[in-house]
Amino acid sequence: MGHAGPPEERSGFGSALDVWHGRTLLAGSRNAHKTHQNGHVPPHPLREHLLLRSGTFNLWSIVSKKIALAILSAVLTVGLVLGTVAFASASKNSVTLSIDGKQQVVETSADTVAGLLADQHIDLRSHDAVAPDPSAPLEDGSAVAVSYGRKLTLDVDGHTSTYWTTATNVDDALQQIGQRVETGSDLSASRSSSIGRDGMRLTIGTPKNVVVKVGKQHARKVSTTGLTVTDALLERGIKVGQSDLVRPRRGSLVDDGTRIVVIRQAAGKETVTESVPFRTIVRDDPNMFTDQTRVVRAGQTGSERVTYRIVRHNGAIVVKRPVARVPL
Repeated sequence: MGHAGPPEERSGFGSALDVWHGRTLLAGSRNAHKTHQNGHVPPHPLREHLLLRSGTFNLWSIVSKKIALAILSAVLTVGLVLGTVAFASASKNSVTLSIDGKQQVVETSADTVAGLLADQHIDLRSHDAVAPDPSAPLEDGSAVAVSYGRKLTLDVDGHTSTYWTTATNVDDALQQIGQRVETGSDLSASRSSSIGRDGMRLTIGTPKNVVVKVGKQHARKVSTTGLTVTDALLERGIKVGQSDLVRPRRGSLVDDGTRIVVIRQAAGKETVTESVPFRTIVRDDPNMFTDQTRVVRAGQTGSERVTYRIVRHNGAIVVKRPVARVPL
């Protein structure tokens, strides 16, 4: 048989048929090569080359498509995960939260101040304050301040008032409620003292000019921040005994111009011997004229021991009352 000529130019469909048919021809060409050694004509070398190249190209094409699909699927999955993480990260805002002046930075997905407070479990009451308003929107970098209300019971010179303040120390609270404190006033707590969430009772004594007279001493003017008469006396170092009298009463409030009088009172008993005059007994005698008298028995002066209860004010006796008599 004669040798086949060079392959013709064919369409893609024809080439595909040549490829699959070429695998058969390839096997046959190897056998033909052996036959050539026996005198037969071998296949055309170009034809064999084209058949090998065609078959190899289509095999790797199929594998490459599968690998490409797997890689594409992995890339899409990773991109989806990264996109989800990026979205979640981007949806959170970094907010500076201040609670009673103490700041902290928190991450929140809330879009309003109210949402942030709910996330942080902050329950506001009627006397608490928050800025900005709970309905205000949140953005990355926003700042929110929360101030808790505190009950302040203020006693100024015995006059009591109640206030609610968001201040955390005495000085700020007094400024917030507009309470003026005179120089020299006495406070029950220092201005720097902290006010807890349970509140505080604060007592203030302002300076007052009073007049004090003690015992036999002369009256003198003094300044005191005491709230009561007792406070004023103790402030001046004046000791008052249990039996002493104080006017006004010890618990009375002190105002500017109050006059305080302390009477040193002493009470006790005293026993003395006193003479007792005799009595005169008059009897009628029918044997005597009416203008006549006669002493039958002369009287004698007696004596007795008398015990008195005595009360002295500033050394002077104001009460002297007999409590016992014993004849001698």
